[in-house]
Amino acid sequence: MITELSLWILDYLDSHLYEEINIDTLSSFIGYDKSYIMKRFKKDVGVSIKTYLNQKKIINSLKLLEDDSYLLNVALNSGFNSLEYYSEVFRRIIGVNPSGYRKYLLGVASSEECLIVENSLLLLSEFEDKLDKERLKEEYILSYKKKCA
Repeated sequence: MITELSLWILDYLDSHLYEEINIDTLSSFIGYDKSYIMKRFKKDVGVSIKTYLNQKKIINSLKLLEDDSYLLNVALNSGFNSLEYYSEVFRRIIGVNPSGYRKYLLGVASSEECLIVENSLLLLSEFEDKLDKERLKEEYILSYKKKCA
């Protein structure tokens, strides 16, 4: 179950996704110790704050890869500061580099690459769905508590 604190953190992260997010700034904004925030978030959400941010940025970049031919533009418009770091994170999350993903989109990737991409996309989708359901459930519980208070 996601706590109210983690909901605040998720809202903050989602609304500042394309900015440089500093854990000290987040800690000041939320009003909790940074080590507590990091532990609580990982316990509630299942991934670290950095992993969550990178996953969200990569998910957002998938659509850009369909439309923009310049990988550097995709990287920068996805909130990454360099093409190298974007490619590294992309490969870690999707299992292939951005060019390999484009091959997948064009239907010219190997069957092994297709399987890797499809499994990664499925895992990301399941993670997003689970998180969305948890957020809705917790937001409903919080609104119910406020009405009954």
